[in-house]
Amino acid sequence: MEYSKPPLSYEQQISLLESRGLIIQNKEEARHILRRISYYRLSAYCIPFQSAKDCFNENTTIENTVELYNFDQDLESIQKVEIFLRTLITYHIALRYGAFGYADQKNLSPNIDKQKWVNDLNDALQRSKEIYISHYKTKYDESKHFLI
Repeated sequence: MEYSKPPLSYEQQISLLESRGLIIQNKEEARHILRRISYYRLSAYCIPFQSAKDCFNENTTIENTVELYNFDQDLESIQKVEIFLRTLITYHIALRYGAFGYADQKNLSPNIDKQKWVNDLNDALQRSKEIYISHYKTKYDESKHFLI
């Protein structure tokens, strides 16, 4: 595959970002950022700071874009922990109470509003865009959906 433009050096990338209005006060730090993240990955995090394509909002710094990138990375880490914990809880409940044990009101703490729990769970399942939930709903008949 042939590209029409040669790759830009870090210095050229920095110049390009500055020409678009991004404030870069420390060029060495900017080079480090581009080495670590890459220009193209960072450019996705620049979009919220642009009033038009390739035109940064006034006073936007490279640090602003990196903060957004770091925030996104932190969320991804939190999501991994959340999925891990949900998996452990699901496994424990399923082994102890059966596949639909989470929905059986007798298995809930007396401090939980059981009807609200079931309603909230139903609402969450209806809104969900998770592939595994869609697959489950299409594979099994209505009587075998998540709630009993």
